[in-house]
Amino acid sequence: MRLRDHFTRWLQGMWLLVVMATSACLSSTESTIPTMRVAVPQDISRRVTSVAWLSTGYAIVDDTKKIWYYNAPDSRWQQLSLEPHPNCTATLYGLLSALPDGRLGMIHTCHGYWPQRKDWGVNSIFSALAYDLRSGQLQTLAYDLPYCGEYSWNPPLERGICSSVGSFSTLYWITMTTAIPVDITLQDGDKTWHLPDSIQAKAQFDPVRGRDEPKTVGEVKAPTWSPDGKQIAFWATLGPIGKPVDMFRNEKWNLYVMDSDTQKITTLLRDIFEPHRLKWSADGHWLVYLQATGGTIEHTIQLLSICTGQTKAVNTGRFSEIAWSPDGKQLLTILCQDNNCDNAELWIYDVSELVKTP
Repeated sequence: MRLRDHFTRWLQGMWLLVVMATSACLSSTESTIPTMRVAVPQDISRRVTSVAWLSTGYAIVDDTKKIWYYNAPDSRWQQLSLEPHPNCTATLYGLLSALPDGRLGMIHTCHGYWPQRKDWGVNSIFSALAYDLRSGQLQTLAYDLPYCGEYSWNPPLERGICSSVGSFSTLYWITMTTAIPVDITLQDGDKTWHLPDSIQAKAQFDPVRGRDEPKTVGEVKAPTWSPDGKQIAFWATLGPIGKPVDMFRNEKWNLYVMDSDTQKITTLLRDIFEPHRLKWSADGHWLVYLQATGGTIEHTIQLLSICTGQTKAVNTGRFSEIAWSPDGKQLLTILCQDNNCDNAELWIYDVSELVKTP
């Protein structure tokens, strides 16, 4: 029997044994969605920062920056053995993802790298890696990357896209040896933003005198490649244009889809209040994201149908991360138990009924 079959049978059994839908965790309007809390061993830190769901189990990163993997067929957790780079004063792993070929994707951060010094971060080198859970082999997909917060890859893994971090964020095409700004322009009302302009705006920004100066660029985040490789979805806002850089604000964002070949852009959603994360389902029919609830630190898990443009709410809580199951019927989430997410839990939501009809 294949590992995926083992995993499917194990998950079906777990749903029968441990289905939790208590009022403390689910609102009354969402209590029909089957829910399961994932048991995590006590020796794993409760501060979980990243998740990914693969065909045979799921992986997490804890606060100590160790990667743990739950092997479903064996019903056990194990720590992945990843050797530190000898030229790094500190080696960290994070931003986990399920790569198109089934391997575990991650970002390797080398702090204090010598003898080189880079401007992407603070003396840091960022690399995108692929880890084969069966063989234990680690492959570098891209080296010396910009300081990005979210990454995604096309199906052949020959080209990726990432969004840089901060008030002057932009998009980059990434390969093994290059990082090239994505040359697109967004327009929203009377505001226009050529995304590569953020690079020059950041270079010219004076952190002492420039904080009261009006911004000339927008912000972008969470690019994600569709399973068929034809489209890239991302969040962007032009709201900051004309406002001071240092101004605390909550913006409304638009959801865009870009043709990966022609770079033609279509708007899917408008004026979404402080959205976070963005992930395609395996069949390409759905996008899942987190939407902030105004005035609170909570987020609602939202499903967007690509076919109809309609959204469906799954649950509301202090969610920080989310990942699809390989079959596109469940969601694995990090649910924070405090404001700083120092104590987090893993929950699985069965959305199979919600995604039956796109």
